[in-house]
Amino acid sequence: MAASIGRRAFLGGTAAVAAVGIGALTLREAESASAPLEVPPAEPPLSPDDLPDLVKAAQAEGALTLIAMPRTWANYGEIISQFEQTYGIPVTVESPNATSAQELTALRLMRGQARLPDVIEVGPPFAVQAVQQGLVVPYKPTAWDQIPERLRDPNGMWIGTYFGLISFGVNTTKVSNPPTTWAELNDAAYKGMAATNGDPRQANSALNAVWAASLANGGSLDNIDPGIQYFGELSQEGIYIPLQANVANLANQQVLIALDWSFNMPGAANVLSQTGLTLTSSVPSDGVMGGYYCDAITNGAPHPNAARLWMEWVTSGKGAQLYLDGGAVPALYSQFVEQGKVPQEIQDQLPDQQTLDALQFPTEDQQAKASAEVASQWNSAVG
Repeated sequence: MAASIGRRAFLGGTAAVAAVGIGALTLREAESASAPLEVPPAEPPLSPDDLPDLVKAAQAEGALTLIAMPRTWANYGEIISQFEQTYGIPVTVESPNATSAQELTALRLMRGQARLPDVIEVGPPFAVQAVQQGLVVPYKPTAWDQIPERLRDPNGMWIGTYFGLISFGVNTTKVSNPPTTWAELNDAAYKGMAATNGDPRQANSALNAVWAASLANGGSLDNIDPGIQYFGELSQEGIYIPLQANVANLANQQVLIALDWSFNMPGAANVLSQTGLTLTSSVPSDGVMGGYYCDAITNGAPHPNAARLWMEWVTSGKGAQLYLDGGAVPALYSQFVEQGKVPQEIQDQLPDQQTLDALQFPTEDQQAKASAEVASQWNSAVG
């Protein structure tokens, strides 16, 4: 989520304790941090009739603490501000650029503290770890039955509140004929222009860009090899360049075509517009690849009702609709379209509903296999 070693980093490194603002621990505190926690059983989804009581209970708690949700990621600045204005509950975001691994470290080491985050947002592999370690508790919001099964834990331990799609962000001030498919991108006209947001051996966004290219070239979630070979061709032709497709390199025009998550595009477009440049984005139609993040309530959350209200806000509340303004697709997107809540111009920027409904996300095993194959083949194929 914002810094180069933050939310965009591939989620597999050692957690830096200092990054989550945790001081030195005594031996007793360290032992307590690793002790198992009891997890209550899942309850039925909250009834809409009980929502007003939840709002009152959350307002009585008077605060909400989140972690790793920077204002520039997926429109969280507006989502948080609107939550505060709607409910009068101030929100604190601890360590906004922490990785998922660092979030779980924070939950273990900040137990019992008033600043323990109430809600975490992590990648799917770390949501699984959080459940296994008893770090989160179940909650099924009012819209539980409408959330696609692929975007929720069956026991309510976490919800994939939104997902992003690998997109082409093109500086159309300089590139008058932007590519809209992976096949079109493989053209000498784009020499020296295209970059991923990091190295796919380290960055999750870049890994998924390679995966999207694989889907466009006969690969699958079980086979990323065609994507590696495709990027090898782009590299040999000089189209793919070894720079990071971050905002700085887009702004200084060293990168003209960014291959990155859709929810990173609006923020970059705003920065470029300040210098008279236009960044447009589209999802390549021949290789649609999605990735989601999981929100979950912390076991021992200091503000449990505010945490539940937040989960309501980002699943079916206004917060969920605000994801769209940040280039992210909310879990209930199809329902929002049916209800007339999604402007046509936003729908036009996304694949059709049938494609989105059929979208599959990689399992933990598929993610591990793809990462291993990229790690072993990238040097020889791309350099």
